[in-house]
Amino acid sequence: MVLLLACATCVAGVALPLKRFQQPTGFVEAILAAQEGNTTALTNFHNSAYYGEIEVGTPQQSFHVIFDTGSDASWIPGEECGKGCAFHRRFRPQRSETYAPAGQQALLQYGTGSANLSLGFDRIRIGDFEVDHQMIGTASTLSPVLQRVPFDGIVGLGWKRGSLLEGVVREQVLSHNRFAFYLSPQPAELGEISFGTVNPDRYTGEIVWVPLVEGAPHLWTVALRGLQICHGSVCQQLEGCSDDDPCLALIDSGTSLLAGPTPAVERVAEMLQVQPDCSNRLDLGQMHFSFGGVEQPLSLSSQTYVVEEPGLTGGFCASSWMPMDTSESKLFILGDVFMREYYTIFDFDARRIGFARSVSGGPPAPAGLVWSGLCFDAPRFPGRCAASRRPHRRWPGAPCWIRGDFCPQWHSGRCLSGEPSGSELCSSPGVASKK
Repeated sequence: MVLLLACATCVAGVALPLKRFQQPTGFVEAILAAQEGNTTALTNFHNSAYYGEIEVGTPQQSFHVIFDTGSDASWIPGEECGKGCAFHRRFRPQRSETYAPAGQQALLQYGTGSANLSLGFDRIRIGDFEVDHQMIGTASTLSPVLQRVPFDGIVGLGWKRGSLLEGVVREQVLSHNRFAFYLSPQPAELGEISFGTVNPDRYTGEIVWVPLVEGAPHLWTVALRGLQICHGSVCQQLEGCSDDDPCLALIDSGTSLLAGPTPAVERVAEMLQVQPDCSNRLDLGQMHFSFGGVEQPLSLSSQTYVVEEPGLTGGFCASSWMPMDTSESKLFILGDVFMREYYTIFDFDARRIGFARSVSGGPPAPAGLVWSGLCFDAPRFPGRCAASRRPHRRWPGAPCWIRGDFCPQWHSGRCLSGEPSGSELCSSPGVASKK
């Protein structure tokens, strides 16, 4: 039980914009390879994410982070991190009046890489609220994948002693201990995370509240009673999840796709039969998720659960389901693919998660910052993969991002020299569109 006390200094609500890191060229090929058993391939290309900004220390140092409901640890690159952090912002503890070392080390393992951390305590500011003496790790080394992502670190929104969520509850900094995600479906549109409140402009219809599973390995886990794929009135049921013996579903903002045990994912692939050439994408059925505690299933269309990558000779498609075997044999992970369809509210006070249909059409991303995929063959800094008026962050496998009014030209994942006229901006890899 959580005791709710009166609080004169609580913040009613904070909303932060989230930028989307667009899927790189080769993303669909990586999914197909992983579905065939080469799970390492997804690790190398797992780069579709949403990130926002936090500030750490006194005076404040700013960092771009993933807000991750699937983990409970928070970390940023540290000053001691070498070349692996060369293109990230690094925290300098000696410049913070409020930093205190914990004298402990930690190794964090993710599906996409690892980070070696030195633990400490400092003030963390998110929007208009602060948490004092909050545990945070500073990375001394990062695995290659984490070296190449556009965000600096991760803020875990799971629960354990020392987690940010525990600090928010302990310090009573919010009027309601809840947060909500809007994940924009288009790269040019900003997403949003709201703390302490919900944004009614981001969803339509009623909120479906699903209770959390008490005692689950991860806090934000609900019971999955069934998964159906329906073509009109003909439905196929995934075996293994039922009212009497439900599976577990972790709602994970830090995972790009949908994941589950290998046998279940193989069965879903058989039921879907997604053609790589996208020829049957419009004919694929609805996917219905039935959760514990509610009668109404939540559905995804093929426009949501099929990942498509444009190519020079047409589209290239794959199901967004990935095999992921854990110690929990009946654990499914519903990541950004699911959360893009539903405005998702994580309510710690009531121990529940709310879902409502998302409404697109939020503020556009700043025109001066355009993500255009991955430059696999780009030279190391200070090189550049396109002619420009200033150097940009370019290194093997790293995101190609540009400021201003020019766009690198693309072909099969390679950056080629070129600069279109000043009225053009990148809208997607290989495409320059008039703005």
